[in-house]
Amino acid sequence: MTTQRDPASGQDGDQDGFALVMVLLFLLAITAVIAPLVLGARTEFLVSSNRLQQDRLESIADGIVIVLARQLGAPPLEPRNEEIMVNSAPLRCGNARYLIEARVQDQAGLIGINKASVELLTAGFTALEFPASTASDMAEAAVAFRTPPDEPPPPGVGHDDLVAGGLKLKPFEAVEELYDFTGFKGKPVQAINEVFSLQNTTENILGPRISTRLGRVLPPAPTPRYPFILDQPPEGPKIYRIDVLVKTANAAMSGYAGAIVAASENETGDFEIVERTGNPEFQPEGSSDFSGAMDCGMLLGAGVENVLLSNID
Repeated sequence: MTTQRDPASGQDGDQDGFALVMVLLFLLAITAVIAPLVLGARTEFLVSSNRLQQDRLESIADGIVIVLARQLGAPPLEPRNEEIMVNSAPLRCGNARYLIEARVQDQAGLIGINKASVELLTAGFTALEFPASTASDMAEAAVAFRTPPDEPPPPGVGHDDLVAGGLKLKPFEAVEELYDFTGFKGKPVQAINEVFSLQNTTENILGPRISTRLGRVLPPAPTPRYPFILDQPPEGPKIYRIDVLVKTANAAMSGYAGAIVAASENETGDFEIVERTGNPEFQPEGSSDFSGAMDCGMLLGAGVENVLLSNID
């Protein structure tokens, strides 16, 4: 016996199938519209969260700058924290929440770029790994660069061809102006700031405070060849550069703060922030995995360590 198909039933099935396809297409269209909005909202949330975390790390770094400045400005008769070296050596500490790297440099232990002699400048360029002959030429160019037109530079000093755009004929206003000199492209900002300084306004350099980078080419005490090295600091306020980088314990994020600080070292332990500094993008010096890092309480004090470990945001 043959069963005939009801034409009306077939039409209903086709209509149901068409309706299902239309519903699916509608859902796909809605998804295409909503998905980017959801993804964008999630991305914006993550960006805001990361920005908030970075702001927090920068605030912590700024607080550590103040802590170190207070310790550097302590009165002479107060006990000093021997862990705070002032020769740009990396000071690393860590705890369960943060990894901290600080660098402190007495500016008297750097070369005063506006006053130093050709001989001392040559040592500085040598410390930046220029060949000996090039370092000497660069030193002469630096003297010519900073010398006003009404004050002729010492005999033999010139090499204006080493400076893009010609000689400035004015004192350096920032050590980063050395990037106008031939061969400086690619030299790290950190390296330059560990050799030259605007804050040292003398022709001398303080031997016991010489930066680790300059210590590779200069002795820590005066010699007949290096009479411009002092073995005792002059009286009066000391000028320091403090750089602090704070990372999360997994090193996924970081925040920087830095300053040039004038520490009085008088009875009240006053200090003054002369200027804020930009991030020099620390280059590793030896091990950079914090495996040999000290306890932060030793560097910053137990009170600061407790605050860092607290869960108060």
